[in-house]
Amino acid sequence: MLTVYGHIKEQYESNNHKKVIVGGNYFIGIDFEVEIDAVSIDQDAMPISESDNLIINAINKKYRTDFIQSNTFINPLKIKKEPMNVIRLVGDETLSYQYSEAEKLLKLDFFLGSACVFGVALERACLLICKKNKKPFTDPVTELGKLSRFLDKNNLISNVDVRRLVATSKFRNLSSHSNGKAFKTDAEQIKATIDYFATTYLL
Repeated sequence: MLTVYGHIKEQYESNNHKKVIVGGNYFIGIDFEVEIDAVSIDQDAMPISESDNLIINAINKKYRTDFIQSNTFINPLKIKKEPMNVIRLVGDETLSYQYSEAEKLLKLDFFLGSACVFGVALERACLLICKKNKKPFTDPVTELGKLSRFLDKNNLISNVDVRRLVATSKFRNLSSHSNGKAFKTDAEQIKATIDYFATTYLL
């Protein structure tokens, strides 16, 4: 998948549209950001007409428009560069699997499920820090509270990061052990802590 964004508009005003752009029109156009099923849209990978068709179809589907390729102008067109996936660089299949599943849930707006699975992935990241430092965590209960105390006792992470882990564990507990509603920021906070720990302690 490739994320592209920019501005799309008609080259010439026309009335050949069944769908309305609320608060605007096709000649003024709209800003967009869409995902397309392609690895590259360079001319070496596919003709411009084919890439334009992919983008316009994705825009029409997402924004409920009916732009027509023959009368459409996209400018600027930019490719969104995704940040390096540090989780894959860690090289642990279990962590990669858990993190990937949590990301998929987050993209689908399943915030409760995403936060829960990110919580499991954070536990895995902590266990990998222990393993990397040859300080095996042998307690069968791998909850973040116990892991944070173990990491602190063995000086495997900084004091600031112990507090960061404890703070993040509250978001994990809210999603896993309460009847409250989970929010997008809950999952994103746990995800950010995993990214930080992976970059700081596992690479």
